[in-house]
Amino acid sequence: MMRWGLHLLGMCVFASAALWNSRAVLNDPATVVTYDPSVDFPRKSQRDLDKLVEFAASDLKRGVAQLSYVARTLPTAPQDFFTGWMCYPVDGVAFGEHMLADGIVGAPVQLLWDDPVITYNFVATIKPWIAAAGMYALAYHWTSSWGAALLAGFLFGFHPLRLSDAAHPSVVGNEWIPLILLFLDRVFARRRWRDALALALFASVQALSSMYVLIQYALVVGSYGLYLLWKYRTALAVILPRLVPVAAAIAVTMAWALGPYLETRRIWGFVDRPGGFQGPPWFFWFGGRYFAGVCLSLLALLGLADRLFGKTRERPVDPRLPLTAAALAAVWFLFPLQVPGTQFGVPSLGDLMRSYVPGVAAVRAPDKVFFAAIVPLAVLAAYGIRAMETRVGSAARGIALAVLALACAIEVFVPAVARRSFGAALPAATYRLRPPEGDLAAARNLPPGPVLDLPGNYNFFWIGELSDYVLLGSYHQHRISTCKASFHTPIQFEVNRIAERLPDVDAARELWALGFRSIVFHAQDIERIRADTDRILNGLADPAAGAHLVPLPAGDTIRIARLVADGPISRDLDSLSPAPAPRLPAHAGGIGVPFGVTSTGATFRHPDPIQPTELLVTWRRDQTVVHTEVARGLLPITLAPGRTVDVVVKATAPTALGKYDVTFALADESAHVLGVERIVVRPAKPKAVQSPKGALRGSAPGDRQ
Repeated sequence: MMRWGLHLLGMCVFASAALWNSRAVLNDPATVVTYDPSVDFPRKSQRDLDKLVEFAASDLKRGVAQLSYVARTLPTAPQDFFTGWMCYPVDGVAFGEHMLADGIVGAPVQLLWDDPVITYNFVATIKPWIAAAGMYALAYHWTSSWGAALLAGFLFGFHPLRLSDAAHPSVVGNEWIPLILLFLDRVFARRRWRDALALALFASVQALSSMYVLIQYALVVGSYGLYLLWKYRTALAVILPRLVPVAAAIAVTMAWALGPYLETRRIWGFVDRPGGFQGPPWFFWFGGRYFAGVCLSLLALLGLADRLFGKTRERPVDPRLPLTAAALAAVWFLFPLQVPGTQFGVPSLGDLMRSYVPGVAAVRAPDKVFFAAIVPLAVLAAYGIRAMETRVGSAARGIALAVLALACAIEVFVPAVARRSFGAALPAATYRLRPPEGDLAAARNLPPGPVLDLPGNYNFFWIGELSDYVLLGSYHQHRISTCKASFHTPIQFEVNRIAERLPDVDAARELWALGFRSIVFHAQDIERIRADTDRILNGLADPAAGAHLVPLPAGDTIRIARLVADGPISRDLDSLSPAPAPRLPAHAGGIGVPFGVTSTGATFRHPDPIQPTELLVTWRRDQTVVHTEVARGLLPITLAPGRTVDVVVKATAPTALGKYDVTFALADESAHVLGVERIVVRPAKPKAVQSPKGALRGSAPGDRQ
């Protein structure tokens, strides 16, 4: 009974720490979140921070909206999850973080209150508690010391890197790894099916994390798993059957969660991309934002020294060395290995994985993978505390534990000390996230159907406004055109180009054909944008024009109009036919070759899914076929009757120069010709190069005739 009372006390300590960390939002959890841009930009002046705050909070708003969508959709319509609510008319979830693991945690609160900010604040408060409780259970399992488990849980669950990244909770969401290690160890040691089922549960939930955490997962659990396979090699015939359902559960979960990302990469080719935002080495040392902490580092060193030089050994397994290897692997993920004084070196593990593991190249901030090292460091710290306890008397043991606990809490929660250790204090300021009440009231009047958000800029300086669109969308819960994600597709720019033609009636018809049933005009507190809104509303006020807008009650910063149009809509590619186009030259080699298409009879709407189509490109000279190839091109997503647009296909021109007649047909239906062009192939002129004297030589490729 005494033991369970101590366990309950430990959970209460963690709950108190979690509430203290979220104290700034407890009085108004539906309106504000804990956020301070100085944590993300510690070297900026307050004047610069005031300018950066909206930009810096853009990822936070997108994260709150995505978390709300996940928590709302998973319990009610999991089969439709990857359709998403952003980026209409394409499925948009796979363009950014899915946040599935966090959505599972927040689902009960979202279903009860149906409020995005409340759900986010709950998840931000409970995640450190989950992490601390899991590490507490793991440390107690290995050390049998309540004090060691308590401090290890605190150091892991309330590490500043976990608490400070308010905008990206899924990036540091490794809170389930300690429980995975716990039940993995139990499966090997006790060989019980209930431990295998618990392992399958927690391993599957952690598999629903971001790519950042999946890499941490692989480094930590993989290192310890290989160690267990070796230590229990003589009993694998009994153990492995219990791991089969675990592996199956993880495989099914990851296939469901990551499959759409692989399909997105296949279709659009942008999931993997080079580069990133890795910090310099001093970021990981004392005073850097990725520093492990003085208390954690010293206690971990003590635990490792006890393993290397002490007289005690754990039986049958001692996890310290394999977990130390996992921590070193996290460092190797970021930095290459170089033999001092030689030219011999090994690329970083991250570079090696980018070459062979799909999706790793999409990691834009690889330095956050270093958070994997906090798991083994916390375990080592627990052993360090236990080593200290065994070397002091019972009277001094409680005093030493209290002093250590106070030191750890001061390093994390006292701003002046935290800035010295981690470069920045934990965010204590609040940021109002809830949209204006007038906008929320106006959004409730939206008719059924997808929403077009305007202005639809996708340039770098409009990121803050786009995040406002997405946040409002999480309240009205309609599908929206805005695509505030890590990646964009040409579809969003095509929708934007159509919207820029408003108040043209054909543009309104095309938007109607795509499925949009209302338009939300944002930023109406800006005079220039308000004037553009008036021009569109006045230009589409006539119901007899074939397409018009019906104004609805406005909000504080938005105006809403219902979109109405008539006329037939066709989703059949037979509605597209070749259109006359000027002769165009092409250089030898790959080039984007445009061909004109027109819509006849009805407003064309691209059939779902909207994605590039494979086209058979045939080059002829004097009626003789000289070259054929299959290339991909994005057909019009929508096209009003009588309008003509260019479709660009990256085709490879023949090497022989001269004029060619080129046809573009469906690859699986070559008789269906969509475009015919006369193209002139010319030699590519050399690119401009810098001469030794600094003058430019050469010229750009030739002009088109």
